[in-house]
Amino acid sequence: MSTALKDAIIASLTTGTMYLGSLSLVEGSNNSYASLELRLIVDYTVPPSIVNITADNNFTASGGANRGTMVIDGVNRTIPLTPPGYTFQKTVGQNLTLSANSPQNDNQGHQRIWHTGLTFPSDWRRNGEFKSYNQTYSFPVATDDDGKIYMANLRKNFKIDQTHKTEFDGNQTQQNTAWIVEQNSGNISTQSSRLINGKNYLFAGWEDNLSLGTSRNITPNDNKVYDVLYKYPHYSNSTSAYQNPGQRRFIKTNSGHLHIVYESMNKVWYERSTNSGQTWEIMNGGKPIYEGIATHPSIDFYPNNDNVVIVYNKDEYSIAAQYYENGVFKCESIVADNSIWGQVTPDSKPVIAWTYTRLMVAWNASGEIFYSLGQKVTISNPPYPPYHDFYWYFDPRTISNPFEAFRNNPTIGTSKLQLNSFWLA
Repeated sequence: MSTALKDAIIASLTTGTMYLGSLSLVEGSNNSYASLELRLIVDYTVPPSIVNITADNNFTASGGANRGTMVIDGVNRTIPLTPPGYTFQKTVGQNLTLSANSPQNDNQGHQRIWHTGLTFPSDWRRNGEFKSYNQTYSFPVATDDDGKIYMANLRKNFKIDQTHKTEFDGNQTQQNTAWIVEQNSGNISTQSSRLINGKNYLFAGWEDNLSLGTSRNITPNDNKVYDVLYKYPHYSNSTSAYQNPGQRRFIKTNSGHLHIVYESMNKVWYERSTNSGQTWEIMNGGKPIYEGIATHPSIDFYPNNDNVVIVYNKDEYSIAAQYYENGVFKCESIVADNSIWGQVTPDSKPVIAWTYTRLMVAWNASGEIFYSLGQKVTISNPPYPPYHDFYWYFDPRTISNPFEAFRNNPTIGTSKLQLNSFWLA
């Protein structure tokens, strides 16, 4: 007999003892000639068992007053914050139906949804043990459900917005451009051009990564706003774009093409016209030449083709040179860096001159004029194509004495017919 059966029998007896036996026909004799089988048949019913179950969400709702809502056996319930979860009673054997509400908002500013994708899908778990991927989960209640917690795991759905930064018409906010579930990747995109207040702005790059096109793939870890630059070609929002006449901003190469460099939105832009200025194209894929802070550009060209070198103040305390071959970016090199060679300021205003074999860069800092002499080189790289770089012959030198009169704003020229002649003023 099982312990439960024994306990039930004992509880029903008045004396606590029950005897099973057979009575002989001859009561005074212990002999029996019968083949005896004694059998006890008990018919009993186990009373219904009641269990306590807790249903919960995996987040605190917006406002922090509860843990969101859930549908339990067809009734929408608010899940208490403390103690966490909604606790109720069910009879063993009854069917229980739990349904997660989606979407909801949590107290971290995230939308919560029932996610059915392959990556990080939502699920139901009982005390951490997986039970179902279905948003609505039904099952018969068992005895071991007593005291258990059934949790709906809703995933964060990150909101992706965009801010389109224009030169003359402020920032244009684009909300809810995409929703991407946590631990998932997704594509976001922006327009290649935008007509705002009669101006046709062109896409100039994502501010955090200028190398990307109008579409990009992201894996966010929170709600995020992406800033997008939009450029109105051939215009600048900087009143000082041509303030320093000592820097060469406009050139005409021997091919007849026109080239211009200027500052706008704290970045340097390079444009070229191949039809005598009737139309202009923003080079570098329509993007600024550097994604960080870039100011004070100057430009010069190689004597017998359409190749140019641009120098500029990079991140305020460096001077950089970029080489473009027929309008295509090829390489960049740091000419001077305040942390390595000495004096570079945010207002150093570098200038550049290029001969057949040499190029010279000059700039001002703290009342002195510094210069560096270098060369653009092409390096063989078999079996791969050759690549370009700059070679600088020495660390920057100064041509002025800090104890003499204050000197700044250099300008530079060269003869395209001679090899290594430069004129610095």
